[in-house]
Amino acid sequence: MPDHDAVDLELTIRPSGHAYGADVRMEQPGNQAVSVPATDVPVTLDPTALLALSLNPTAYGRALTAQLFADQRLRDAWRDARRVADGAALPLP
Repeated sequence: MPDHDAVDLELTIRPSGHAYGADVRMEQPGNQAVSVPATDVPVTLDPTALLALSLNPTAYGRALTAQLFADQRLRDAWRDARRVADGAALPLP
């Protein structure tokens, strides 16, 4: 459920063949329209590489971030949501 005092960014990751697909939607307080900045973005996660980093949370987080946001569309969606939240002085939970 969206927080009405925050910019809500929803990232959905679903299986798609041997990889994953991602969709992004964004809701803003006071705006009835839901923005869908990215759909069907391919995401390749490497569980073996992540498992090797499982005892190092910082390295694991960096590797997961790099894998998840490898596609420019997902990076742009995150940056746009951050820009909107900062511009409205609202959190981006």
